[in-house]
Amino acid sequence: LATLLRQAGENVDSEAHEAKLLLYCKRGGMRSQSMAKLLSRHGLDVMVLTGGYKAFRTWAEQTLREKPQKVCVIAGATGSGKTD
Repeated sequence: LATLLRQAGENVDSEAHEAKLLLYCKRGGMRSQSMAKLLSRHGLDVMVLTGGYKAFRTWAEQTLREKPQKVCVIAGATGSGKTD
């Protein structure tokens, strides 16, 4: 883990290092909280998604049902030019 943190620190430029990192796991419990504390101690500005991805997905589904909106899904294999 120490090696991973050191490598992450070496590969993060100063602009990205000033940005906030959003961390989440499936339910937003101890795993994400523990990692957030560890990353914070190594100088990263970390936020944890309350309730995890599961809560976000529930919120998004409910919101889209209440207020339907146009949604564009971009999918494809890695390297297929989705960001072009």
